[in-house]
Amino acid sequence: MRLLPALLLLTAPLSAQSGGIVPPGMLWEKGFRAWDAGRYIEATDALRSLLVPGAARPWIDSVAVLTGERFETVELTPDGGRPIWSADGQTIAYESGLPAVRVTRVVRRSAPTKVLLEAVGSGAALSPTGALVAWIAPTTLNRVPLGIKEVATGRELPITGLGEWLPTGATFGTDDATLFVVVSRASDGTRNDILRLTRTGDSFAVQGIVAPTAGFKGVPVALPGGRFLAYPVPSGNPVRLPVGLAGLRAAALFAIVDLQANTVRRIEGRAATISADGSMIAWVEGRLVVQGDIATEENRLMAAPVAGGGAMTLYKGIRRIDAPALSPDGSRIAFQMMPVQDYELYTLDISPTASATPTRITREIQHDVLPQWLSPTTVMAVRGAEASPLLSLRHRDGGAHAALPQQHRAHHRPPSTSGCRRLMARRCSPWPSAMATP
Repeated sequence: MRLLPALLLLTAPLSAQSGGIVPPGMLWEKGFRAWDAGRYIEATDALRSLLVPGAARPWIDSVAVLTGERFETVELTPDGGRPIWSADGQTIAYESGLPAVRVTRVVRRSAPTKVLLEAVGSGAALSPTGALVAWIAPTTLNRVPLGIKEVATGRELPITGLGEWLPTGATFGTDDATLFVVVSRASDGTRNDILRLTRTGDSFAVQGIVAPTAGFKGVPVALPGGRFLAYPVPSGNPVRLPVGLAGLRAAALFAIVDLQANTVRRIEGRAATISADGSMIAWVEGRLVVQGDIATEENRLMAAPVAGGGAMTLYKGIRRIDAPALSPDGSRIAFQMMPVQDYELYTLDISPTASATPTRITREIQHDVLPQWLSPTTVMAVRGAEASPLLSLRHRDGGAHAALPQQHRAHHRPPSTSGCRRLMARRCSPWPSAMATP
C-alpha cells in the first residue's frame, strides 16, 4: 500500500481534533524527527495533520522524499532473483521461476515489463552494451551447457573448443567480444579453471586457460581497462558462492589476475570491494593481538592499488568493521563500524599520509549498513534491522539524507552505473520478487 495517498485521504488533522492550530512548520519538524528516529506511527500522525486539503501542496514533495514515496517501483516478476545490469545501465537480466525450472529473462530499462528474451537456465551475464547474454543451461537439457544469444534477435551464437569442460559460471570482459567462463572437468574434482573465449564473426571460441593455478575459483569480475580480473577463492563448493562483486564480499580469500603478465596475486581478507574505475581494492582483515594473558581481535581496514604495490592500513581497532565501499575514483572509502551496539557509517580518505580518524556520517538508533557510492559525494546505505531495512542516501561527510521506498525489504544489489536506478530482490513468502526502482 502506498503511504502518501493514504496520508492524503485522512483529511482530519490532529491539530483540529485537539482543538488547537499547530503551525505547519512545527508539524513537519515533529514528523521528520519521529520518522528519522524510527517512530513511524508518531511520524505518520504528524504528517497526516500536515497533508490537509488547501495546505498540503507546499509539503507534498518533502513528505514524499522523506518516506520514499517519490520513487516509483516496478515489479519485474513475482518469483524472481539475481537481477543484474549491463555496464551501460540500459539492459536488465533476472531469473524467474522455481529452482528446478529456472529461466533467465532480459528486458530494457526503458520498458522493464516487456521481455525481450527468455532462456532456460540461470547464472546470466550481460555484455557491457547489453547486446549479448550468456547463461548456464541445465545439464538435463540435450544441449551445450553454455549459451550465448543476441538480445535483439534471439539468435544463439555457436561456441567451439569447450570439449569436456563443464561450465559453471560466466562473465563478460570489458567488451562484447570477450567472455570468461569458469569450468571444471569430471575427471578432476580438486580444481576448476577460468577460460577466455573471444568472438570471431558470429561465433565464440576458447582461447585458453587464464593464469592456471591449483584449487577452486569463483566467477571473476572484469575490471575497467581490461587488464585485470578479480575472483573469490571459495573455501568449499564454488558453485554455491555468489557471483560478481557479491562473491568477492562473501569470500575470505580473493585473487587478482594480471592478464598481460599472466600472474595471480592472492590476498587474504573478507568483504573485498573494488572502485568503479578499477584502480583500488579494499578489504577487511581480522588479527589476533596478544598482550600478556589477554587476547583480543583487531580489525583492520586495508586498501591497495589493483596494479600492485604495498597494502595500506587505513584504520585498525577492536570495533567491528564490515562492508567497505570505495568511491568511484578510489580516493575515499565508506564502511560500517559498530561504536557501541549498532552499526554506523564512516568515511576515510585513502592516502598513505591521510588521517586515520574516520568521519562519522550517520547517528541513528537503528543500524546503518552496506554503503554504496552513487557519486563522489553521495552514499546509499541500508538503515534498520535485517528483517525490515530501509534504503537511504547520505552525503559523504554526513548531513542531510533522503529515504528510498520503505516497502523495499531488499537484498544488497549494486545500482546502475549512473547511480539513478537500482535493482533488488525483495524477499517475501514463499519466493522473492525482482524489483526495479528509478
